[in-house]
Amino acid sequence: VRGGISKAPYDRRVELPYHVKRSSNVEEKKRIAREAAENIHPNSTIWMDSSTTVYEMAKYLRPDMNLKVLTNDLMIGAELAVLPGVEAHVIGGMIRQGYFTLVGLFALSNLKGVQIDTAFFGSDALSIKGGCMLLNSDEIALKQQVMAASAECLLLADHTKFNTTAFMSFCRAEDIDQIITGKELADSLYDEYLAADINLLRV
Repeated sequence: VRGGISKAPYDRRVELPYHVKRSSNVEEKKRIAREAAENIHPNSTIWMDSSTTVYEMAKYLRPDMNLKVLTNDLMIGAELAVLPGVEAHVIGGMIRQGYFTLVGLFALSNLKGVQIDTAFFGSDALSIKGGCMLLNSDEIALKQQVMAASAECLLLADHTKFNTTAFMSFCRAEDIDQIITGKELADSLYDEYLAADINLLRV
């Protein structure tokens, strides 16, 4: 920059390694995950998307919730395997190397006929114009199928995802019943989303 240097912004056209995603904005992700878990109804079926923010939700699932949980994330599945009161279903599919995410035709076929009460999604980028976006197109069809099977859809997104772009959108921002983000999101962006009649919550 003129007269000095500054840190380059994160380029959302390049996907970060999994361990970097897990270690970014951890405290914010925990707050978002805790709030998201409050939206779970006992004795319901939920979807936990392959997302490092959604991963944090596993810590807030209580045994008395008596949940059926579906996921396409092997790391989330491992966390659910030791939780009492949770019937965990990890769908099959091709593993995205380095990301522990199951995708492809096998994953899609395993979701046929499934009815989900509440689905919790992550995304790589989010904007009012572009909607909820991903860098990897292999996950698009699966997310859309889960959305169609779900009575309620929530997006968990830390503040760095807002007003950025990625390769492909899987839904419009207004298709999400509620977006949960951190208190770090700027007031100007928060007001912009509310003005667009998008249900956005800062925690």
